[in-house]
Amino acid sequence: MNQPARLRVLESFRTPGPQTNPYITTLLAHLQQQCEVTTFSWGAALRGQYDVVHLHWPEVLLSANSRSGRAAKRLLFAAWLQRLRSKRIVVVRTVHNLAPHEAQVAADERLLRKLDQRVNAYVRINDQSVTARPERTITILHGDYQQWAADFPQQSAQPQSMASVGFIRGYKGVPQLLEAFRSLALPSARLTVAGGCRTPEIEAEVRAAAGSDERIDLRLQFQSDADLVDIVTASSVVVLPYQHLHNSGVALLALSLNRPVLVPD
Repeated sequence: MNQPARLRVLESFRTPGPQTNPYITTLLAHLQQQCEVTTFSWGAALRGQYDVVHLHWPEVLLSANSRSGRAAKRLLFAAWLQRLRSKRIVVVRTVHNLAPHEAQVAADERLLRKLDQRVNAYVRINDQSVTARPERTITILHGDYQQWAADFPQQSAQPQSMASVGFIRGYKGVPQLLEAFRSLALPSARLTVAGGCRTPEIEAEVRAAAGSDERIDLRLQFQSDADLVDIVTASSVVVLPYQHLHNSGVALLALSLNRPVLVPD
């Protein structure tokens, strides 16, 4: 008996590397058990053969470090939209955020709206996400990281120790956390802030907010998976003072490692 052809899926993220979000690496590993999965490149998007495109954070596909680079990405994106339409390729979008974390220019907003018009189905990872088409939305809750974390050594929680981990972006409120911590009259308290900064300006703001407080340990660079587990498990609580919080893989990672999380209401 002939085996049914496996579904061919183009993911909107690139081939995972050492700095890839563990949500993506875990998702890819599970999808590959059931589908023929291709990770994103413009060559694959414009010339590859696939039945479904699975979107995550599509605004990333338009980002570049230069004006000419951004212009080139818009041309590629527009050509891709045309191919999706002409080939009638199914588009599935996982909703991670209610809106992009950073403001988009008008040209990018137009392209992203056109892409959203092509979406056939939405996947939301919590039951509070609102999509453009509720009748074509399914809920697949964000998984935990217990199996992923089991590969790394874990520490004992240190009393009065706090940690804030993850890529540092403007909306995450890290400078405000540092200022609040510095006002804490507990000489034995400790705060570790670990993660790369999105821009040099954000890094400067974080360093200024930390000042010369010797209780603060700044590790403003990418952390390996093992380092991340080490920092989280050595803390008594993980603090995520995000100004906007809809989904958080870091929060679920901390809970998977049996550490409480302090987040906005």
